[in-house]
Amino acid sequence: MADRARPVSRRGGVADCASAVSSTTAARRPTAWRPPGPTASTPRTGPSHRCEPPLATRAPRDALPHPTAVRLLRVYYQAKGPWIIHWQPPAAPTPAPDTPTATVAPTLPALPAATDQPAPTLAVSNPLLREVQQLARKFDESFQGGPGWVHVVKETLTNPQAGQDFPPPYLKNEQWVEVDAGGYVTRSLYTDYDEGGQIIQQSATVGDYSVNFTTGDAGFNRGARYRFSLDLLSHDLSQAAQSGSNVTREESTCQDGRRCLLITLLSASLWRVQNPGEIQAFSGYAGRRVWIDPQSGQQVQEQSFWRLEDGSEKITSTSRYILVEKAESPPQEILDILARVHGP
Repeated sequence: MADRARPVSRRGGVADCASAVSSTTAARRPTAWRPPGPTASTPRTGPSHRCEPPLATRAPRDALPHPTAVRLLRVYYQAKGPWIIHWQPPAAPTPAPDTPTATVAPTLPALPAATDQPAPTLAVSNPLLREVQQLARKFDESFQGGPGWVHVVKETLTNPQAGQDFPPPYLKNEQWVEVDAGGYVTRSLYTDYDEGGQIIQQSATVGDYSVNFTTGDAGFNRGARYRFSLDLLSHDLSQAAQSGSNVTREESTCQDGRRCLLITLLSASLWRVQNPGEIQAFSGYAGRRVWIDPQSGQQVQEQSFWRLEDGSEKITSTSRYILVEKAESPPQEILDILARVHGP
């Protein structure tokens, strides 16, 4: 997928985890470090912040070894007080004066046993999954013919929880993805902008090595090449029965008035979430909606939401693609940034 090789920083505390629960519960990909791989939302190895349900809800107590080893990666805490902090994260580093700018991607060390990910097999026993896969393949194949570049622009509106500072209420993400003759991704650059057009996060991947210029995180991914794809739904549908999600399909209308298919996944939350600043603890359902254009096959919009026990809903985020296009090459500044990615 196009967004799989993206190191992403998530800041915040309990509220951040609560916001991510809807994605996780709906069998959605992890939202932390994003290396290429079969599961979107997937990356994803390397530095990460993954919001997981309590251990007791994921496996029966008797199924766990005794004693159980726990690896603590990061600690998030909340400090209360009259603090006012203003901070603008830096974008990509600026090269020193008089230093010539390279435009050719560096040669990275060969990875052992790197393999190509096989094309997904169409589902036979699940008609809805098969339909979604066929539509996604129809759209993706038009952008997999290379060599060349795919330019993607997506905007996300978020309803922040109390204490949550990322993502902001409005986020625009721009992607430049290079594909080879086989449609495999070779280089990519992801840039997040706030409502004022300021860069708040930027990360790049060359080969199997990723660098987040904003957080300083860097590392190798999974070693397997992957084809460009904007299919964010097929994996979730394939796991719906296992995760206990209820799936519905209905005819709907896209934002521009065109006919669309609307797929909704709804999962019961097995644990209570109490966000700071929220009066009521959440213990209802986590949901996700995806709108698909049946003509192009594109998944044009997705939405995450809570469905509370009283039947009301709370939208947590809505994302839609505003541009997907092919290009022979990106602007020179994009190539300059990618040329700064050097493996160890």
